[in-house]
Amino acid sequence: ESEPNISEFESTAKDQLPTSSNVKNSEPNSCESTPGKAQRVSGPPRLGIFWDLEICSVPKGVPRDAVPLNIKKILNRHGINEKIATFNAYGDISTFPQNLVDACKMTGVSIIDGKEDSLEKAMMEDMFMFGVDNPFTGEILLISERRFYPN
Repeated sequence: ESEPNISEFESTAKDQLPTSSNVKNSEPNSCESTPGKAQRVSGPPRLGIFWDLEICSVPKGVPRDAVPLNIKKILNRHGINEKIATFNAYGDISTFPQNLVDACKMTGVSIIDGKEDSLEKAMMEDMFMFGVDNPFTGEILLISERRFYPN
């Protein structure tokens, strides 16, 4: 089976992906200890991917089992793949074809199962917690068509 043409998705997403020029410096910062002041802690850049699979599903004509791997390939082409800390897909797993579920599992994508209202809340909470856990080095890639997520 041939690999789907993903150049349209890649060209649309290319300018929105974090790159080595816009990802925060991974060199540790040296700080002097100042009583009563928080210190900035840094580390390697980390990327959290949050995919709203319920709303932004696999495009027609694209093999469903190829999508998670192709997302990682696109990120790898831009030097980002090794920085992925979290990759979650949100949706009602009972509606997913088995080959998509299997592909997600094989590529390290966690499927968060639920119905639409609870998925929105879970995704927002997960993005918030990712930001809390990675305050200076975390970047978020949101794959969704919903309009209510903040920029």
